[in-house]
Amino acid sequence: MLKFLIQKAFKNKKSDAEVNGLMGSFNRFAKDIIAPNSKQIALAIFLMALFAASNAGMVWLIKPIMNQMFVMKDMLYVTKISLALVGITFIKTITQYSSQVVLGGVSMKVMADARQNLYKAFIKQDIIFFNKNSPGSLIGIMMNDINAINTLAAEIPISLGRDLFAFLSLAGVMVYQEASYSIVLVITIVCVIFPIKYIQKKLKASFTESNAGFGQLNSHMEQVFNGVKEVKAYNMEVKEQNSFNRIVNSILKVQLRTRRLMGILPAFMEFLGGLAVAIILLYGAYQVVHHNKDAGTFFSFIAALLMAYQPLKRLTELSVKTQFGLLGIQRYYTMIDKQPEVIDSLDAKQLDIKTAQITFENVNFSYNSKRQILKDINFTINPGEKVALVGRSGGGKSTILSLIPRFYELNNGVIKINNDNYQDFTIKSIRDHVALVNQDVVLFDDTIYNNIAYSKENATEEEVIKAATQAYCLDFIDSLPDGLQTHVGTRGMNLSGGQRQRISIARALLKSPPILLLDEATSSLDTESEKKIEQALHLLMQNKTTLVIAHRLSTIMNADRILVIDKGAIIESGTHQELLNENGFYKHLHDLQFKYYD
Repeated sequence: MLKFLIQKAFKNKKSDAEVNGLMGSFNRFAKDIIAPNSKQIALAIFLMALFAASNAGMVWLIKPIMNQMFVMKDMLYVTKISLALVGITFIKTITQYSSQVVLGGVSMKVMADARQNLYKAFIKQDIIFFNKNSPGSLIGIMMNDINAINTLAAEIPISLGRDLFAFLSLAGVMVYQEASYSIVLVITIVCVIFPIKYIQKKLKASFTESNAGFGQLNSHMEQVFNGVKEVKAYNMEVKEQNSFNRIVNSILKVQLRTRRLMGILPAFMEFLGGLAVAIILLYGAYQVVHHNKDAGTFFSFIAALLMAYQPLKRLTELSVKTQFGLLGIQRYYTMIDKQPEVIDSLDAKQLDIKTAQITFENVNFSYNSKRQILKDINFTINPGEKVALVGRSGGGKSTILSLIPRFYELNNGVIKINNDNYQDFTIKSIRDHVALVNQDVVLFDDTIYNNIAYSKENATEEEVIKAATQAYCLDFIDSLPDGLQTHVGTRGMNLSGGQRQRISIARALLKSPPILLLDEATSSLDTESEKKIEQALHLLMQNKTTLVIAHRLSTIMNADRILVIDKGAIIESGTHQELLNENGFYKHLHDLQFKYYD
């Protein structure tokens, strides 16, 4: 039955495999979302069925009211009917309120659970996933598809419980009161079916285009807000405003077209409803006047017909909601089921070391098959050794750094930690032994204290203060009104670049792992702060395996070894003085940076 309904909903749009996929997604949805809330949903549907029955009961009472009041003039009977109306109204009030509270609770719980599940699926993904999916698109999925899930979990039960029961109960009253009048109602429903199918087809295309537009809008805002300094520096506000306006106007055109399409059906039904009432009014009046038909029956039927219009109109919209709900659920489970490309082996062990030797053996790597980033990389870093990577931008230095915490998998070759293949260890245990300080500092919209403590669970206040002291943070922290409890703002914008960098270094100092990865860790510091940080890092790097990326050669002259990377290969290796003596590429870079200081 379910497969039949989905095939009808997506007629000529989905293959059997795609329909089966939708069915599978819906079955999982029923198990994961509907089943845990089935009692509350069933209760809400039961309450709405009572509400619908009470509506039908009120319509039913119109017949005796008309007959007893206007024909028989029986006030005692009318009094009894009035009391019955009060009772029915009380039932309507209680059932309406209770069903809304119950389903409202289900709706909020469904969205909360689904968002938690989706966030869990996102956060477990590897760096490759986030390279392929922009934050704006992921946020769009988090909002739009969860709303689609909520539609199936809450709005559709509302329609089934409230509108379907209401329509059926009112239709039952109409048929019972006067079957001949109901022929007009049946004809009206048949006339609505074909416009619904046509409009659904057009609406689906409009909704797809609209969703794509909103994804583009999210991405645009994300890029502009993240790069607001560049926008301001180059006076690009007008350009970005124009780009934003083009996207918004494109979405507006789609939305206006969607609104016109969505307006056709209610307007068409309004016309059909009025036509049906007019026909029944003429036919019923003729029956009452010329054939002495019961006036109460006639007015009861008219009231039921008028009350049945709204639930019928809402039911016609249900198919569109169901289609987009099913597509949203399918996208939701696609994300839930997505597995990271970088995963532990089945027999992965826990890495537990105090010092680390890192060895690259014939390592090759590419992000895609079009361009190889690293070519036959071979080197070893011994415990307590500081090795620097230098070279042109795009040569592969950052990629080498990213491979050590296993952000990516090798194409071939091996990386060893203490002579063991690092793929034999769990990813978590490897990263527990690594501290990373990037050139682009990432701070969270939290306090300075919590940003430093982020690297170590259950860090004590004493440890945090010690790390802040070693990173020379206290000289500016003490000048802030709230000290360590100062909020750094979004992306740390309340602090200077040098202050953000020092907090990032304090975070690494707190963790104090055996492996340090520094990507221009002192790039945003003034000269005085840089010297202080270098002193702190020098202490920290004792008996630590340290890999440093540096563009300013002055920061790595004292490195134990310098590897010169160009076009994904190591072309030179040695100490600062040895490389100068070779008069090669490193000497060229050195002369470019220092020729103005001679």
